[in-house]
Amino acid sequence: MADLARRGHATLSIDQLAALAAGRLTWPERAVALIFDDALETIRTDAHAVLESFGFCASVAVVTSRVGLDNAWPGQPAEIPRFRVLDWSELADLGDAGWGIISHTHTHAALDRVTPDQLQAEMDTSIDLLVQHLDRRPLAIAYPYGIEPTGSLEPVAARFAIALGGGNRPLRPDDGPMRWPRIESRYYLPALPCCRPGGAGFGPYLGIRHRLRSLARGGGR
Repeated sequence: MADLARRGHATLSIDQLAALAAGRLTWPERAVALIFDDALETIRTDAHAVLESFGFCASVAVVTSRVGLDNAWPGQPAEIPRFRVLDWSELADLGDAGWGIISHTHTHAALDRVTPDQLQAEMDTSIDLLVQHLDRRPLAIAYPYGIEPTGSLEPVAARFAIALGGGNRPLRPDDGPMRWPRIESRYYLPALPCCRPGGAGFGPYLGIRHRLRSLARGGGR
């Protein structure tokens, strides 16, 4: 965060992202959007104070079936550390503090492996619970594992202004709002000039990292 601030990057809220997707705003220079997946308790205990100290805004992607529990959803690899997930009251406090609240589906299902009916249920249950408990209809969805659904994305577009996927690359002008890429924070290495947003080598560096990761996963995304 200190490097982003030092290099003059501004953070975008989820409302601003939705307005940009709709063409109601012009893209500012050196802008980034910070999204925290899974709504882990470390957002409250660690991240919130750090972001506040820099005047940065961020959004949290909520897996609604795990609110107040932990991140041990079906399919979670055993090597992933288990953390407590924020409860509804804590999420409401984040929202009141200016955090954006977005959907991360209801069960964190891999959306390329669900039926159309299951996809709709994942989205609709998530939306309903966020509205019920937080009085907020999410403008965006973050695809679990960064993997978009197979087939048409029209059901997603009917519910959300933007959808955030994977890819680990910067946004390009031809990216549609239902498949905006994201860059995992562990790929951001401010000590190396080539690994900083805006650097000439940042795009190729991300491409190499993403390709190596895909090969490690057997060619998957």
